[in-house]
Amino acid sequence: MVRRPIGGEGHGPRRRATRGTAGALVLLVLALALVTPAPSAGAAAHRAVQDPPEAVDDETVEEVVGAAVGYLLDQQGPDGGFGEGARTPNAVSALAQRAQTSDTWSAKEAIDAVSAAESDDGATPLEALDLLAQDDPPPELAAQLISRAVAAMGLDPENFDPAGDGDPVDLVRRVAVGRREDGSYGSFAATAEAVLALTLVGRPVNEATVSLLADAQQDNGGWNADADPDGDAVDPVTTGLVVEALVAAGVPADGDTPVARARSFLTLTQDASGGWPAVRDGEPLPDATAWAMGAIRALGYDPAEGCWRVGDEQGEPYRSPVASLVDSQHDDGALAGTLDPVSSTSLGVQALVGRWLPVTRAPAVSCGGDDAGGLAVPLSLVILVVIALVLLVGSVAIMRRSAS
Repeated sequence: MVRRPIGGEGHGPRRRATRGTAGALVLLVLALALVTPAPSAGAAAHRAVQDPPEAVDDETVEEVVGAAVGYLLDQQGPDGGFGEGARTPNAVSALAQRAQTSDTWSAKEAIDAVSAAESDDGATPLEALDLLAQDDPPPELAAQLISRAVAAMGLDPENFDPAGDGDPVDLVRRVAVGRREDGSYGSFAATAEAVLALTLVGRPVNEATVSLLADAQQDNGGWNADADPDGDAVDPVTTGLVVEALVAAGVPADGDTPVARARSFLTLTQDASGGWPAVRDGEPLPDATAWAMGAIRALGYDPAEGCWRVGDEQGEPYRSPVASLVDSQHDDGALAGTLDPVSSTSLGVQALVGRWLPVTRAPAVSCGGDDAGGLAVPLSLVILVVIALVLLVGSVAIMRRSAS
């Protein structure tokens, strides 16, 4: 008969060490199970026949951005601008972002690059921006001037006079006076643009305005230009703009919030090319893709990595939207989309560089695994794994001392 030792009899330390080891192993297995997701059958089968797509290297992206900026400069008009409405501030944003040489935003590098872009008549985009501001811009355009160009170059939006003609314009006031009783600033897009501009210059945003944007969300997690919550449109442009605005207004990017739910919409509407269409069943286009990438950045993720996605798609091979933008470039350097080529190219450059908007971003989420679709690993689970490993190593050490 085998007699088991009782408390106080020989082998006590070894028994405690064995129990400690077993507990540590159980804890380690549990932690690894939580960290490592079990792929669905479909995802496993898909990975078995398809290798993860290769990421676009930085050198290629720089070449594409350089050619796109060259295209924009070729379209510059005699007045120094790039067309009517938001075309000039969007092009200015592209030039300013491309000029950055470090991780810290430099308003000097931005304004130097913009000032150096002279037309054949010797005019710069600064003079074109001045003309837009002098022409009594509506709230939406005033907001776009602030968010795309004025703030990026470190200029004063309340005394905007880049031409130095002694006739400054208060762009912030132009935006503020556009607010209506319901909290809107005109169209739905104008309202989101106003929020971006006002938060950027440190002005408070009315709760009614934030609610108006949030309450227009569709059941699919996206938004449409008509602000119709009963719709089911596929509109990454409006969705991206609203997500950026709501995050800027302080809406949390995690939990059951409108911006967190937008991840489902973006996941389900991303094309196999990595880009997004402007409408349901459409072809992926640079402008729609650019706004979707802005939303992902606002939520704290890097759109070049796949862990921002939700559901079973997280386990699927991931093609970055950067690849879609690169593939969309024409021989003349343009990134043509649903908008005019100047606008879509400007937005594409902004998305590829990703240095300015969205200025307000949720805390960065680090993706685990490779870029083909790794998951974001919570810090608590990492700590749990470390504790389990420490317990395991300690238990083994005790066993060895007991055996000696």
